[in-house]
Amino acid sequence: MKGKKLTIKDIAKIAGVGVGTISRVLNQDPHVSEETRRKVLQIIEELNYTPHYAARSLPKGKTYLIGIVAPIFTRPFFFEVIRGISSVLSDTQYDIVLFNLANDESRNRFFRVLPIKGKVDGLIIISLHLLDKEAKALQNLGIPTVLVDSYHQDFYSISVDNVLGGFIATEYLIELGHKEIFHINEPLENPPFGFAVGSLRLEGYKKALYLYNLPFIEDNIVYTPTTKEGGRKAGQIILEKGKIPSAIFAISDLQAIGLLDYFKEKNVKLPEDFSIVGYDDLEIAQYLNLTTVSQPIFQMGQLSAIALLDILKGKELETKIVVLQPQLKIRGSCKQKL
Repeated sequence: MKGKKLTIKDIAKIAGVGVGTISRVLNQDPHVSEETRRKVLQIIEELNYTPHYAARSLPKGKTYLIGIVAPIFTRPFFFEVIRGISSVLSDTQYDIVLFNLANDESRNRFFRVLPIKGKVDGLIIISLHLLDKEAKALQNLGIPTVLVDSYHQDFYSISVDNVLGGFIATEYLIELGHKEIFHINEPLENPPFGFAVGSLRLEGYKKALYLYNLPFIEDNIVYTPTTKEGGRKAGQIILEKGKIPSAIFAISDLQAIGLLDYFKEKNVKLPEDFSIVGYDDLEIAQYLNLTTVSQPIFQMGQLSAIALLDILKGKELETKIVVLQPQLKIRGSCKQKL
């Protein structure tokens, strides 16, 4: 580098990080890990780099940060979406910063205070059904925003056809000869985080019953959280009804897995005693031989990042609503009803 004035891009290349990371180190941003901070500062010191030039080399107002907003980050679905986002951003100068809105309090505070102002170039919001006042706040802020697994008419949205997913799961069980199909859903009156894919998948379940002239029985619906613990609770509720249904459709693989654990403890065998279809096609579903509805979660993340980058470049997108198609992955958790 001798004889050449170092730029922020040179430092980023040497450090093996994005330009945005260098900028945040120089601006003492708390979102940078201590290890990365030390590494960058050591390179700056060794090369006698003057940070003043870094500020000049960045476009005015640019942070090279993409904010990802979600109600939870530890569940497999959210992890897979973020993996898809990261796979696209890894080839750019952008890094990501996470905003976890785990409850109503943190959500209300986020949209009231909007801590993202001036700190990110764009937002990707996962699985949050935006209220109109929240959408208005984001619009007033002027930050490009993409929604994943949700929809709002004012924003670019990427989702999967949840009604179709519920339909194909139920139809498959009906075609196997099952007539009494229990359904495990999530609480619908106050859905977690304000999004209600459960109501859409329930609609698909009802449509399949109607198409095949089967009655919809409210007592055959069990509402529990979309977790393994929720699945165990659903199994308990079903057994307390006094009989084992020949088939069950759960709106999440985690529910299905929890139910399988509980039924196994009670010596209820799969698929001899019942059939089950899950939803999400998590990696563990393959090992458990679980028939499930697969949705392109990784692709949703990729498409959201690509769309946001296009918006940041000033491109006009042809469509604002992208709806991907689910697919049924048939494995060994269902059998023909004789």
